[in-house]
Parts: sequence; C-alpha cells; structure tokens
Amino acid sequence: MVAASENVVTLGDKSYSPDDLNDQQKYFASQIQELQQQRAIRQRAHDQTVASLEFFTQQLIASLQEVTDGSDENE
Repeated sequence: MVAASENVVTLGDKSYSPDDLNDQQKYFASQIQELQQQRAIRQRAHDQTVASLEFFTQQLIASLQEVTDGSDENE
C-alpha cells in the first residue's frame, strides 16, 4: 500500500521523497493514492447500502408480523 503525506511517499516500510521519484513513479503513486480514495468512498457507500438493506428488511418483517398477529387475533 502506498501512503502519501506531507510530500513523502511511503511504500511498505520505506519512505521516499517525491524529489527522489521519476515522473513515471510519481504518476503511479498518484494513481494509487486516487484509487485508495475511490475505494474508501465506495466502501462508505457499500456500508450505507448494507445498513439500509438491513433496516428495510427488518421493517418489512415487523410490518408483516403485525399483519399476521392482527389476523390471528381476529380468528
């Protein structure tokens, strides 16, 4: 994984100054950083989707249970 902070690129246990990287390496590091950001955004969206799906599923179950419980009382 690549981490870039305060003009330092960290890969594994080594840190590199951007001045020590050639243009291609800077491009690769930039792409990796952008992809990591995209992954974090997508993970948050996924987490929200999962939570919403669970919520609405539970709401449907509760609603159907109410209908079932109500019809049992009428018999």
